[in-house]
Amino acid sequence: MKISKKFRPKKNWYNDKILVGENLNFDQKKDFVIIPEIWAHFATDLKFAEKGINYAIFVQGFYHMNSTNNFDHLKKSYENAKLIITTSKYSISYLRTMFPNIKKKIFKVNLSIDDKKFRIKKKSNIITYMPRKLPEHSSLLLFFLKNILPKNWKILPLINVSEKKLISTLSISKIFLSFSNFEGMGIPPIEAALSGNKIIGYVGGGGSEYWKKPIFIKVENGEIEDFAKKIIKNIKFYKDSWIKDTKKNRLQLSNYYSKKSEKESLILLSNKVLKFFD
Repeated sequence: MKISKKFRPKKNWYNDKILVGENLNFDQKKDFVIIPEIWAHFATDLKFAEKGINYAIFVQGFYHMNSTNNFDHLKKSYENAKLIITTSKYSISYLRTMFPNIKKKIFKVNLSIDDKKFRIKKKSNIITYMPRKLPEHSSLLLFFLKNILPKNWKILPLINVSEKKLISTLSISKIFLSFSNFEGMGIPPIEAALSGNKIIGYVGGGGSEYWKKPIFIKVENGEIEDFAKKIIKNIKFYKDSWIKDTKKNRLQLSNYYSKKSEKESLILLSNKVLKFFD
């Protein structure tokens, strides 16, 4: 997609209607458009197929796909797309079941996490969690734990903190509580795992791809008592050797979500796109 030299967005451009025909120039022989799933219906509204514009839809999560009340337009957008790109096997399953006719168009790209950012330092009796994820659930869990959490342990919320503070806190905490919900691919639990945390909590959909023992301990959504019991059990039987014992598991996790793996999948994607211009 090439932006015309005359296009100068105003500071409040997002409040205006963008006139695609006047502001954006597409070269049918060179350009390929990738649309996020939250805008997928625009491919039909703007008549991409009729104009010969090659495009793909990037589905980060099934839960964001319902972008319009005109399902016919949405369906047409997916069926006319050259590719449907997604990031997890979980989302692939949804797509294949929902739109059987697009099975051969689905392509999975691998996400990467910079494991060099995350460090494991001397661990303290700290449990971390993110309150923005299902706040009602985390509040109920903390209430449940008030009388049974050992006095030498504390729970820290990760809220409104800088990336540096987030990384440093994860590096010293022993347990991370996952409240993932409707995630195409939940990243925070992976980051916490690479920081040497045990992860206890909700898988959240796409997390099923990496949710494996001994690092990841599953709790069914809404099972607050079971959540609390698993926390207490893992506190009671926590071993100082756990970091060393799970080194191999973290290495497998970092390799799966490595920059190399992401780059290889993007090269494959690029090759697929180039074939549409042969």
